[in-house]
Amino acid sequence: MALIKVGIIENLTFSDKTKINEHGTLELAIKSTENANALLDAFTSSETFSSMESSFRFYPPSPKDFDGNVKSSAEVAAEILKLRHQLLTYAKIVATKEEVEKALGGLAMFKGMGIPDDKIPSALGMFDQEEFTKKVVTNLCTLFISFMKSKKAFDGKVLFRHKFLRQSKTKNYATIPTSDFDVWIESMDVPKEASKIACLLP
Repeated sequence: MALIKVGIIENLTFSDKTKINEHGTLELAIKSTENANALLDAFTSSETFSSMESSFRFYPPSPKDFDGNVKSSAEVAAEILKLRHQLLTYAKIVATKEEVEKALGGLAMFKGMGIPDDKIPSALGMFDQEEFTKKVVTNLCTLFISFMKSKKAFDGKVLFRHKFLRQSKTKNYATIPTSDFDVWIESMDVPKEASKIACLLP
């Protein structure tokens, strides 16, 4: 089975290989579906069909920037919010916006960490502490998997199209967009001609 390629890929589904690994990192597994509709799409569009699967890891933000400077709590928090946006976007494929926001939005990532509600505001200033940041991100990702399981997202029936970007100019590995304004995933229930996912090239 090949890795997922850069580009706009259709008929993908979430794999039950998705997990939190031994380091507390989310590994979101996505694969192409081999059901009859996917094969029919390939035949009717005169395109090829290839079986693909990749596991995408969601790492906690690094405590330092590229120049080795220590990031502020606000800088780390901004990166965590981008990561949360990615997870929210995935979850909205299987549930309503209201359900997703309740389960993963707001201050949900701090639930179950033993932090009293009135202490959360001061905890927001602790993102300059690497271990605290890791715990919060792992907690958020654990909540994400639990929510997705509750919606039967890993049973292979939730189909979507997804835009994957190139990791860098020199590395042709697929990565997940972080954009909060560009559409990069949508249900396969949306007809291709009505897709809001922008092409990779102008």
